[in-house]
Amino acid sequence: MPAGEFTMGADAVMMDDAIARCQKQSAYEDCETTYKENASLRSVFLEMYYIDKYEVTNAEYQKCVSSQNCSMPKDTKLGAINYFGNTKYAAYPVIWVTREQAKQYCASRNAYLPSAAEWEKAARGTDRRVYPWGNEANLDSRVNGRGSNDGFPYTAPVGSFSLGVSPYGAFDMAGNVSEYVDESVSITYFVYRDNATNIYTYDMTRGGSYYEFEGVLKTYEIGSGFGWINTGFRCARDATP
Repeated sequence: MPAGEFTMGADAVMMDDAIARCQKQSAYEDCETTYKENASLRSVFLEMYYIDKYEVTNAEYQKCVSSQNCSMPKDTKLGAINYFGNTKYAAYPVIWVTREQAKQYCASRNAYLPSAAEWEKAARGTDRRVYPWGNEANLDSRVNGRGSNDGFPYTAPVGSFSLGVSPYGAFDMAGNVSEYVDESVSITYFVYRDNATNIYTYDMTRGGSYYEFEGVLKTYEIGSGFGWINTGFRCARDATP
C-alpha cells in the first residue's frame, strides 16, 4: 500500500444513508451518534504498509495452532458443518476467533491487525468509492453477501470473487466474513423506560459478511464483532524494516 493521504469515512449523502439503514434495523441504537463519531469524513495520511491479499484461512490458522503459537477457535463448526480442521474447508476463512486471537495470529507472522484507516484505504482506494469495486452495488459475481446470487449459503473460499477486488488487489473486502480491525466502537443505546442511555464498547469490524445485505457491505460501514460465525480477519505489516 503506497504512502499518502486518502479520504476516510462517509460524506453527507453516505452518512444519511448509513444512519437511515441503522435506524430501520434498530429502534434502540443512537445511530446518529454511532456514525458521526466513527465514520465522519476526514483526510488521513498513512505511511507505506502491506496488507494481506486474502482473509486468513482455516489452514493458515490451523498451522499456527499446530505450532502452539495460536489457540483454538471457540467452535469448530459452522452450523452442522465440521468446518475448522476439515480439509474440505481449508481454503475458507477462519471464524469463531476473538480479536485477541486474531492479533496473536498476526504477531506470529511478525504482522499486526490493521487499523480502521489501513483497512479502509485497502478497501476503497483514494477515490472514496462506496464498494471495493466501484460505486454501483452490482453484488452478483462480486461478493459473498446476503441477497447476492453467489452460490454459497455461508462462507466461500477466500479469493473467489475476482470481480469484487479492491483498487489495490485485495479480495473479499466486502462480504464473506466481517473483519476485525485493531480498534473499538462505542455504541449508545436508548433505554426508553428510564429515559436514559447506555454506552457499550465492542470490537470493531469492517466489510460485512455473508450474513449481511448490501447496505452493510459498503467501505465506510462500521460493524462490531463477537468472535461469531461470520467474523474473521486479515493481517497488515509495516513496509519499513
